[in-house]
Amino acid sequence: LILDVPGVEKYFDESRALLKSGDVVMGQVEIPYTNRPQWSAYDNHSAPATDPARLEAMKDAGFNVGTCAGNHSFDQGQYGVMDTLDKLHELGIATAGEGADDGEAWAPAVISRNGLKFACFSYTAVGPKTVQAAPAKAGAAFIYVATSYDNDTNEPGALPTHIYTSVSPAAL
Repeated sequence: LILDVPGVEKYFDESRALLKSGDVVMGQVEIPYTNRPQWSAYDNHSAPATDPARLEAMKDAGFNVGTCAGNHSFDQGQYGVMDTLDKLHELGIATAGEGADDGEAWAPAVISRNGLKFACFSYTAVGPKTVQAAPAKAGAAFIYVATSYDNDTNEPGALPTHIYTSVSPAAL
């Protein structure tokens, strides 16, 4: 969810009733929400700071879990991470995939509904290494993946016929 323009609540006009009928409604919070912009490492793909008040559209639409691990998690540094999480928690939206440190980032969002308890996890495998949470650094839950390319034809240099991506065993 990229709620970076005025009037974002209109995004959910067509789906609001359906979303509000769900017991557990998750949305990926794709960009940082802070009024204290602080570029961590700017490039032309970095997400600018967005007003945390725009996250209220999520609550109004019925979301109760925000998954936050993503390649833009640390684009606005520690303030971007913490202000996003603080606003979501203020709205009663459980979060996963981002935190003040790696312990918080790897912890699941836990939500109980109708006698059932759900644990929601969120990880990213893309983005700069600065996105990664560490013992004393805010960021996202980051897993390493390995990708291999296989060509089962007799044509050297041809495009791969199979692409395999797997989680690094160390990340498991």
